[in-house]
Amino acid sequence: MKRIETSWRVHYLWNSKNDDPPFASGARSTQAGHAIHFNATAGYNVYKHLWIGANGYYLKQVTAPAVNGVPLMASPEQVGAIGPGAVLNLGRVLLYANAYHEVGAENRSEGDKLVLRVQWIVGK
Repeated sequence: MKRIETSWRVHYLWNSKNDDPPFASGARSTQAGHAIHFNATAGYNVYKHLWIGANGYYLKQVTAPAVNGVPLMASPEQVGAIGPGAVLNLGRVLLYANAYHEVGAENRSEGDKLVLRVQWIVGK
């Protein structure tokens, strides 16, 4: 079982009021809705520094966004996604590649995503 790894995290996204939105919007203030965001992964160590596995996320706005203090009802977002991923550990550099297929979207677009990330570790 030393070759199997799982990880997950839960975030609460709190958004404050913006009293200086772009002039072209015509709004005096805006505020994005608060949301809960969950990420999870399960991976298998294929060879030394290479991991492959499945990844997923879920986002749900729990409050409505607002313009000029008025909530925009029927607009909170939600989306879930799942897909394959890989991590290559090169010591001070980690390379991540994740592909996601989104499902269950409400009040937002839904599709496929490819996320590539480079992480550089300082002071190791």
